[in-house]
Amino acid sequence: MRKFRDRDFIETIEGMIFCVIGNIHPKDRVISYLKYVPWEAEGAKKLGWKRDKNEYGRILPYYSASGVMKVKEYLEKFFPQYIY
Repeated sequence: MRKFRDRDFIETIEGMIFCVIGNIHPKDRVISYLKYVPWEAEGAKKLGWKRDKNEYGRILPYYSASGVMKVKEYLEKFFPQYIY
């Protein structure tokens, strides 16, 4: 299996899509940020983008410190296993 590289995408079993940051990662983890979620997720901005019958929304519509904190809080609340 090849290593994850900058801007690769990872889809979780919950349907969330993370974007990989950088090319060097801890041995048992991949550094990434949450970019897309199923559109009905709390805080998602509906895009109208579909993939395999699933519609997605953008959880981080603008790159800002406050936006990143909101995404972190969302993950801590609903999916803490994805926080490193």
